[in-house]
Amino acid sequence: KELVYNVEEETATGTYIGNITKDLSLNQFYSPEVITRLSFTFLDKPVCENKTCFNLNNETGEISTACRLDRDKICPKAKECFIEFNVAIQPLNQTQNMKIKIVKIKIHINDINDNEPVFSPKTIQCSIAENADVNTGTAIPTATDHDSPENGIREYCDSQTKFKLQCKTTVDGGSDLRLILTDKLDRETKDCYLLTVLAVDGGTPSKTGSILINITVLDANDNSPVFENSSYAVRVPENTPVGAPILTVKANDIDTGLNGQVTYEFEKFTETKYGSFFSIKPEKGQIYLKNNLDYEETKTFQLYVSARDKGPDAIAVIVSVEVIVQDVNDHSPQIEVKTFSNEKSASVREDAEIGTFVALLSVIDNDSGPNGKFSCEVNDMTFKLNEVYVTELKVLTARTLDRENQESYDLTFSCVDHGVEPLTSTVPLKVKVEDVNDNDPKFGVNSYVASIRENSPVGALLFSVHASDPDEGDNGRVTYHVDEDVRGLISVDERTGSIRSLVSFDYEQFHELNFNLTAKDNGNETTTNHLVEFHQQQTATTLVTIRIADVNDNRPYFVYPASENQTLIIPSKTPSGYVITTIQAEDADLGANGDIVYQI
Repeated sequence: KELVYNVEEETATGTYIGNITKDLSLNQFYSPEVITRLSFTFLDKPVCENKTCFNLNNETGEISTACRLDRDKICPKAKECFIEFNVAIQPLNQTQNMKIKIVKIKIHINDINDNEPVFSPKTIQCSIAENADVNTGTAIPTATDHDSPENGIREYCDSQTKFKLQCKTTVDGGSDLRLILTDKLDRETKDCYLLTVLAVDGGTPSKTGSILINITVLDANDNSPVFENSSYAVRVPENTPVGAPILTVKANDIDTGLNGQVTYEFEKFTETKYGSFFSIKPEKGQIYLKNNLDYEETKTFQLYVSARDKGPDAIAVIVSVEVIVQDVNDHSPQIEVKTFSNEKSASVREDAEIGTFVALLSVIDNDSGPNGKFSCEVNDMTFKLNEVYVTELKVLTARTLDRENQESYDLTFSCVDHGVEPLTSTVPLKVKVEDVNDNDPKFGVNSYVASIRENSPVGALLFSVHASDPDEGDNGRVTYHVDEDVRGLISVDERTGSIRSLVSFDYEQFHELNFNLTAKDNGNETTTNHLVEFHQQQTATTLVTIRIADVNDNRPYFVYPASENQTLIIPSKTPSGYVITTIQAEDADLGANGDIVYQI
């Protein structure tokens, strides 16, 4: 998505620009409830003259000016002036994953005609020989106007004299301004001329600037040097070493002696403006480099070389030399990673859908042509790059994530330009996978069996259980709980899983105790990129059997004969070996503890 706004320069701080919510018609995509919970965040703050130039209301999406905008300083000489930045739109406190929207904002700053043309210097001195031919030209400085081309300099005009103005556009878009002689001169009649040249800009109403030119008519040689070419042009690679010759200009003078010996120099304006980059050998006309060239800073140089003989009253002739800088692949792509974190890292939930936003890459290569174009890739196929604009790519998830398998990724982004000898840049980014409570606790065994002797003291340790949970933090911290119907008989330490008796068990009451033991994690919420989501706690259950071991703690007791009747009647003349009765006794204990031996 892209929104374009217009604002006039010099407007007051706080001026309303636009509203992202309204201008993107977000009510077509979100319910009113969600819209009230949208958050608007700069991904890259708009900066003008080293300060933030626009404000963003994080709740409403309203954009306003943060300072006075001076277009002529922000975009000097540019035909169009745009300030571009990215805004992320995301819902807050959501209960499910929702896509994060990124919108590019382009704010066009309209120029006002607040600068007048300015000549520097305001007054110049120049000379011309009285025998100069009609149409002889003398270069004069052009004016500068810091406004946009629309409000920039439109035309030059002068007072009516023996000279006229000639203004041509150079190959780099500049102006070549000359005074052209329109009639023969006679120094004896008039030896100087005073001209005023006006520069008029294109504003409404227009503004003007002026320069005063004092022209002295000289009595000179009857022949001037003539350059072999009417103009010169040379192409120079930007990595040409300092001191290397780039071009030799040649002028011939048909006079003899000193009047025919030619010397060369740069015109004053050329020397002042470009003397730090170029120099010329006076006797040979050889131009050589004095400083490093940079295609990305200056693509062409318009030089003016004058040639004059060594005789008295020598007349200088001028030729233009166009130096065209050729681009060399000397800049590698510059990569900037933008995330929601102030640190050079990013985070993403392990249950994030494929295509979830992780970070934004901004890539710039200051070279031109194929040297300035580039391709980027990421070293891990778990993530992918998706181009948003020519110089910006979104980092998205390309596979499902599992923190329990891999809790972080050390990504490396590589961008290589398309030059013949390509240059590469890399930048790292650590991506942390944030835990989601997506694992149940697990016991080491399916069930537990333990035994305890009856009459053991209260608080006796029966055994300990352990359940593990691979989740992180509270999501992996396990507590233990027993069924409610046995909580009066046994207890479990929620933290350690130690199970102890709460009563002294009696085998004669029950032989075995069966109940369920539950392990429960403590996960309930996850926060990612300021978004809070709630999750149900995960549990696991195992069966526990506690067997009561018998102890010989019961005396035998007679069942027959009854204790209240211990008299037996035996018939007379009973023979020996006659069974007169059977004594019966019982014991509540088990096994040998319950076996009874009778004695008389």
